[in-house]
Amino acid sequence: MSRSKVTKPPRQVDGRFGRTKDATSLVLVLGEGAPVPGEVVPTGLIPRDEPTLTLPQPQPQPQPQPQPPQEASSRTNYSGAETDADLIELWLSDRPSTTKQTYRRVVEEFESFLYAQGLGLRSLKLTHLRAWADALRGLPSTVRSYTSIIRSLLSFAKRTGYTEFNVGAALKLARANFGGTERSLTEEEVYALFAAASPRAAPVLRLAYYTGARASELCQLRWKNIRWDQDGGATINLLGKGNKLRSVRLRAVPAKVLHELAKNETNPESYVLVTRQGTPLNRRDTWHMVRRAAEAAGIKKPVSLHWLRHSHATHAVQRGAPVHLIQATLGHSTLAITGNYLHANPTESSGDYLMGAGNQIDTLTHSNIPLPESPKAPRSSRSGD
Repeated sequence: MSRSKVTKPPRQVDGRFGRTKDATSLVLVLGEGAPVPGEVVPTGLIPRDEPTLTLPQPQPQPQPQPQPPQEASSRTNYSGAETDADLIELWLSDRPSTTKQTYRRVVEEFESFLYAQGLGLRSLKLTHLRAWADALRGLPSTVRSYTSIIRSLLSFAKRTGYTEFNVGAALKLARANFGGTERSLTEEEVYALFAAASPRAAPVLRLAYYTGARASELCQLRWKNIRWDQDGGATINLLGKGNKLRSVRLRAVPAKVLHELAKNETNPESYVLVTRQGTPLNRRDTWHMVRRAAEAAGIKKPVSLHWLRHSHATHAVQRGAPVHLIQATLGHSTLAITGNYLHANPTESSGDYLMGAGNQIDTLTHSNIPLPESPKAPRSSRSGD
């Protein structure tokens, strides 16, 4: 039996072309995998037959189609805040210290609500916000203040790009019951409060009422902020919200409080209202002072120093003070805000002050003047209201 010859497949080895020393012919230098690596094998080729390396030609790529311009993403976070806490601190950063304390307390309560729902500012929906607002309890003005603070925070989050939408814009503010006697004392109650106050509390209450100042403004008042007038009065420079400075004039009688406090004080940098230890009063101190005086006077209302500010405005307008003057004294940015402080007396009406209403002015001054007849209305194609 004859054996068939087995043909082995040719082996592929690496190599490179080179030239002989006289450059007349080409040789192949074998590489790795050859029986004798580095062996020079004649090829019989002359240099003009030297193979060339042909690189693949790049295939033409499809040109991208022009896209319509896109608006910048509303979620570009210009605030730099990484978390809700970062954003809140940024929002609070440029506010006065007393405002910051109040806002922080409200926001912390709001955060507790969000945490219980597993939410954050970015995942907050209007339904959640309304549920929080509906759960608020207290005076209408307090509820309005809380919702206004949170709306401010949510608006800031949207403006800085931290959130995509401002869900607070769709939340209506609670209607504040400013038309009644909320936060306002009668003149009799104010003077009863003065009489019942302790010797240390009485000057604080009197200054709050006669200046209409906020508690925070009085607590940071220094002697250098007071200018004494020749007639015995005084002009007080108060630093209000937004670091706005305003001057409040006190006549000689109410200014006696300051003269008494100034007897033993010579340092212009010292605070006007201080504790027994000589430290400046804070809002909590004033709150306790007013509450103790109200309890001693038998006033069963949740009185605070801010009530005296409201009472100042109400009593001033009842005694004929121009509203724009009250606005300047209280440091309000608009007359609309001042209007919220002018609590109406439910037993009176502005009609009482009109001629012919039977009031004292009408009786004394106009008793002999007949009332004019109502003129006939001219015919008109338009109707007025």
